[in-house]
Amino acid sequence: MAEISSQFFTAAFRTDWTAQNEEIDTLRPRMDVAIAFFMRFHLDALKTSKKKSTLLKTIDALALSIVEWFPESKIPAEYLLLRSEDQDTPIELGKAKEIAARLSASHPKSPMALVFQAIECLHAGENAQAREIFVEALAGYSSSSFQECALCIRVQVELASIALAARDVEGCLNRLALAKKVVADKTMMLGSEGPIPALYSEVKVQFMTAAAREYAAETDKALEHYHKAMESGDVAFTIRAAVAAAELLAGKARPQEALDIIDSVSLSEVEDERMSAAALCTRGWLQFQLGDLQQAQALLETNASKIPPTDVSVRGRTLKRLAIMYWHLGGSHQTAKTGCFGHLLQAAKLTPSDAEIFSWLGKWYQVVAKDILRAEKCFLKALSLSPTEELAGMALSDFYDLQGKYETNVKLWERVTENPETAPTWALLRLAQHLVEQNDEAAVGKLHLVLRNDPMNARYWVILAHVYQNFDKQVSAQRSYLKAIELGEESWCVRCELARIEGSLLLFDDALERIRPVVTGELSNGEPDVTVASMIYADLLFQQAKYLCAEGLYGNAAKNLKEASRMMKGLPSTSPLSGSVEACKLIGDIHCFAFYLSPDDFSSEGSSWVEFISAGRKAYEAAVLFASKGGKEAADGPDTVAAERYYDIGLSYWYEVQALSNVRGIPTSAFSGETGLDTDSSVAALKVKASTNFKLALQEDPSCSLAWNGLALVSDNLLVKQFAWTRAIQTGTSSDATWANLGMFYLSQADTVPTTASLAQKSFLQLQSMNPSNPSMWNGYAMLARRQANSTVQQRKAIEAFDCALQTGLDLDALLGLSMALLDFGASVGESITQAPEHSNEVVMFYLKKYLERDPFNGRAWHALGVAQHRLGLYTEALASYTRAASSTQAPEGLEWNTLVTKLGELSSTLKYTTEEESTLLQKIVAQINSSSSEASALQAIVQAQVLYRQAKGGEALNLLQALLAQDETQSSQSEVVALVGLSLASLLMEQFTSQATGLAAACKKRLLLSIDEAESTLTTRDYLNLRLVELHERWVGAEDTYLTRLQALSQANDGTKSSTLWTRLALAAMDSEALQASSCLAEYLRSSARQMPSLGKEMMDRNFLDALVGLFKAVLEPACLHFGWRERVEAHES
Repeated sequence: MAEISSQFFTAAFRTDWTAQNEEIDTLRPRMDVAIAFFMRFHLDALKTSKKKSTLLKTIDALALSIVEWFPESKIPAEYLLLRSEDQDTPIELGKAKEIAARLSASHPKSPMALVFQAIECLHAGENAQAREIFVEALAGYSSSSFQECALCIRVQVELASIALAARDVEGCLNRLALAKKVVADKTMMLGSEGPIPALYSEVKVQFMTAAAREYAAETDKALEHYHKAMESGDVAFTIRAAVAAAELLAGKARPQEALDIIDSVSLSEVEDERMSAAALCTRGWLQFQLGDLQQAQALLETNASKIPPTDVSVRGRTLKRLAIMYWHLGGSHQTAKTGCFGHLLQAAKLTPSDAEIFSWLGKWYQVVAKDILRAEKCFLKALSLSPTEELAGMALSDFYDLQGKYETNVKLWERVTENPETAPTWALLRLAQHLVEQNDEAAVGKLHLVLRNDPMNARYWVILAHVYQNFDKQVSAQRSYLKAIELGEESWCVRCELARIEGSLLLFDDALERIRPVVTGELSNGEPDVTVASMIYADLLFQQAKYLCAEGLYGNAAKNLKEASRMMKGLPSTSPLSGSVEACKLIGDIHCFAFYLSPDDFSSEGSSWVEFISAGRKAYEAAVLFASKGGKEAADGPDTVAAERYYDIGLSYWYEVQALSNVRGIPTSAFSGETGLDTDSSVAALKVKASTNFKLALQEDPSCSLAWNGLALVSDNLLVKQFAWTRAIQTGTSSDATWANLGMFYLSQADTVPTTASLAQKSFLQLQSMNPSNPSMWNGYAMLARRQANSTVQQRKAIEAFDCALQTGLDLDALLGLSMALLDFGASVGESITQAPEHSNEVVMFYLKKYLERDPFNGRAWHALGVAQHRLGLYTEALASYTRAASSTQAPEGLEWNTLVTKLGELSSTLKYTTEEESTLLQKIVAQINSSSSEASALQAIVQAQVLYRQAKGGEALNLLQALLAQDETQSSQSEVVALVGLSLASLLMEQFTSQATGLAAACKKRLLLSIDEAESTLTTRDYLNLRLVELHERWVGAEDTYLTRLQALSQANDGTKSSTLWTRLALAAMDSEALQASSCLAEYLRSSARQMPSLGKEMMDRNFLDALVGLFKAVLEPACLHFGWRERVEAHES
């Protein structure tokens, strides 16, 4: 084929194809096809050849000769245009343009022709049209007969330049990556040398990449690429890269680094005077930024004239900088028209699109010429060119401020920030402030744009935190402050503000740790106000104390209060805050909160709990005194602030009254008129002062609901109480405490006036609508339920309501209320409640101990704690609790009885059960009972019967219990205990004293089964115990039919609705019964729906034990089961 090609072209050379005749015109298209065929052959051979250099030169020569004798040929022309971008190109650029023009005339859609057309558009400055033509050329690659046009480097490089000019960073980088790939492909396929440096080089790629990274605000990456360009060895690109890097750093306010870069290159090697002048002008500008105006002036004035007018961008920028420098030089340089003003005009003519020039012109008109109208026009012109121009924007905004054109100002800010991508920081900050004043959360979005412009600016993060805090977004504010501190913000006030936010988020430890260096003086940046920081620190301690109190950590809370008090009292006397109303108010709050903590935690500081609270009242009084010295004019209307101050004093007196009454054992009640305060003159005087201050608060502001509420608390008259609480509600600003107090007031009167119970319920319902988390509501519901304690349903409701109250926190009333309810109703509400983990005796003891930490003067609570400890076998601790209960002014009911019972337990737990020692124990118990009151008569009889039994006087013991049981015809708990003991003793003596034991057993069984027969709901724990004892007795005496029949009847009557305990007992009893067939009983048990019901506590253990026994029973009796068909029946019931 190569020989044929040679012969073909030899023959074709002999014809003049430029001649214009009919024969040539006819052959010309055929010749073009033939040339294309043979050129295609040579190009394919080139791409597969290993000796590309020789073959490449051959094709170069062939293509050159073809375009000479056959100018219309397409592929040879395209080939030469492609080769024109290589270093070993066979043609010059002028020749390439000539070939491109002929190709464009004959083949206008040729990709290579389009490439050169696009280049001409670029030279004419028509970038958009050039890009369209380049894209059209790329689209024609796939359909072109000259496949190698895809190896054109020019397309990718020029498209990258166009993208860079348009600041399309991604597009530029993608095109540069494609250009690199095309260069490699072209070298590999054609064997040509690399592209000419003016078109493509590594240093050019680095420079363009650096510029793209600069536009993308990736400063570090841009500098990295600029440095690589400077290290290339290309003098021109070294200077250009150095100037570009310096300009970048100058824009980032890093002039010294920029100057170091300029000084790192040697300008003596630069032959191009224009390039050297541009670098020196940049150096002059950097000297200006560093404050060396004289050196800057010399460099700029010397080199500005060396920049040719054709380089409009650099010359315009240099003249602008020279004008700015003249402005800062002042004097005639600033005022003369040939100085600053003249250079600005020249720069504006060269670069009319530079907004900064018009900003400085506006400033010159404003300051020097005093021409406000022209200044405003210049500023508007600058903003129309660049909305981000800060100098013009701020100056124009200040104009509008001075002229009172606020709405115009807002429109200006909104206009220049319409595009989030280019929104300037100055306008965003002012617009954000405007939105904050309008309570518009869009201010947050504006500040996010500010931070996008400068994410490392700590001041902007602080501003964002302020805005978040204004809109009560505490978590976001905290994160913003933390970011500001991370970026180097060390202001003491920022630390204090962040600490306050962390305190509101309950991050007290972090808050205190953050502000402690300011308080201790370790942080001295910004001359911190230690007094302010100390007050914030004390307030944080106070807030943490309230949180710790809610968590039940009363000791830790007390430590915080004492530390906060010491800090506030240690404020320097020279500080105006040390004697301020605010400081006194905080001290009062700190001391008065001690009322809610344990009195024992304040007994080791040289003063008592009451004295600590009293110091708070004195601080409140000092606050009123300081406020009166302030000299403020009296308000025309109600003075709510003054009313609150008097209310604080009144409330502190009330706290002191309550604390002193508790310490002295004086019974008090805020909800009834009956108190013992009149017996103590000092307490009564404090109560009068509390009432006086509440009245003073109402004189200042008659609508102060808190003062009305306080007046109701201290009043002894029931009608006054009701009126005051009603008036507090009518003010429309009442708190949920008012409804809670009113409800408790009505509830306390329910025994005297039953209709008030419904009023109490309505009050609690209203409280629920206001604050469903208020524990007083649930306490009220529980106490309403307790008024109907004879109903098991109401007993459960009371326990459930107290549970709900404790879900809101360790409320004092709920702690005592739930504990008392569980102790009072535990035997009747059922195991589903009493065996729940949250209702165990251990939990009850914990609740009572937490209560007594707060109120160690409550005898009823000590009594209840003793009962709980007794149930847990803690007899010594229980007796100690009873002793504390007995020391109260009014001993609780039943205390003596419980003390005796606990002493029995303690004695029985400390002696061994030998016959002699047991007899001695009984004698001691009798002696203790004889010394007690008649309340222990039942216990005395029971113990006496036990003594008679041990003395072999069983008949006398039976008669004693029979007589005691006959005397008590009521269903008291004591008679039930006598019946339990009597039935046990009758079982033991049945053989010796049959008639007496039978009679006593019948009476005891009747008493024990009476509550079971009359039960209207699920049997209680006590009912099950009674039933179990009766079962044991009847087993002992051999009356199987009786107890099994009873169990069957009760199980069937309760099946499907009651507990499965009865069925479990019946199944267990049937297994060892001789009277009933076990198979039938087990079948009924398996068939019962109660088997599927859930079980709790011990019942679950019995169920598991029964299921195991059933499995064993089936396995042992399997042959018999098969014979009688019982197994099938059981499996059928199970399924």
